[in-house]
Amino acid sequence: MRLSSNRVFPAWAKPLIKGNPETIRVLDIGAGPITALGNVWEGHTVEITPVDPLAEAYNSLLEQTRIVPHTQTIYGMGEHLVEQFGENAFDLAYACESLDQALDPIECFRQILSTLKPGCSLVAFHEANQAELNRYEGPYQWNFSIRESRLLVWNHQGDYDVIDNCPEAGHYHLETEGSYIKFTLTKRS
Repeated sequence: MRLSSNRVFPAWAKPLIKGNPETIRVLDIGAGPITALGNVWEGHTVEITPVDPLAEAYNSLLEQTRIVPHTQTIYGMGEHLVEQFGENAFDLAYACESLDQALDPIECFRQILSTLKPGCSLVAFHEANQAELNRYEGPYQWNFSIRESRLLVWNHQGDYDVIDNCPEAGHYHLETEGSYIKFTLTKRS
């Protein structure tokens, strides 16, 4: 399904697009080899920029297997997004099962907010406490948890409230589904 060039832009994301821009720029952080997001939305042009620190390896594997994604993942680290894309560049950001693998997830949240246009949102989906579940082996070095209706990023070195550590953070919304956390964070207007 990810290989289809006719995948519909997700219905859950449409209400998060501020205004009614003809061209919608979306940043997919930690996209893996092929973005999970569709880019078809009647009356709109959806430009998805999938980034991943492992883009070179993923693209090499795709080339070896002759798989051609509709949008190629490019190299990018969440901690350096402003340097790569500038400020106020995107209408939506998406991170799924990626920020808990970052070197500094709080810096990733700051960088993501900076790359978003004012009033635009990040949607992050992560399984709670992945580092604990994986005993801090492999890429999972951070846990996401909810405490008192706030998103915490933590490990044995400390815990950090995302909202308290992101000066550009505006409205936020948390939802849970089983062990998964959906965190929607809007940049201040």
